[in-house]
Amino acid sequence: MQAAHKIPDWAPKGDTKDVGLDYDDTYTAAPGPFGEMVRAMQREGHRVYFVTYRGADEFGPVIKVADMLGIAAVATDGAPKMRTMDNLGVSIDIWIDDMPELIFEDQSGV
Repeated sequence: MQAAHKIPDWAPKGDTKDVGLDYDDTYTAAPGPFGEMVRAMQREGHRVYFVTYRGADEFGPVIKVADMLGIAAVATDGAPKMRTMDNLGVSIDIWIDDMPELIFEDQSGV
C-alpha cells in the first residue's frame, strides 16, 4: 500500500524546485551530507521529499527521519516514483536516486 506523510498544500513554484530524494542506499549512504543538502535547499525555498520504493508497512523509519529534517515523505509500494508523485499533484523537478530506473518504472520494467 502506498502512503504519504505531510505532503504540503499545492502552491505556485515560482523559481523554487521540488526535489525527490530516495531514502534507502541514497540518503542512508550519506545522511550527514544529504541532511546538509536538504537544509540548504530549504533555506533557498525549495521543497524536498523522500520518495521511497518501500510499502506503508516499512515506512516508519523514513517518517522519523523526514520529521527530523522537516520534509514530506512518500512510500510508493513498488509503483514508479514519478507516477506516484504526479498522482499526489507533486511534479518533481530534480531526482536524486541510486536506482533511477525506479523513477519511471517498477522492478519488472513496466
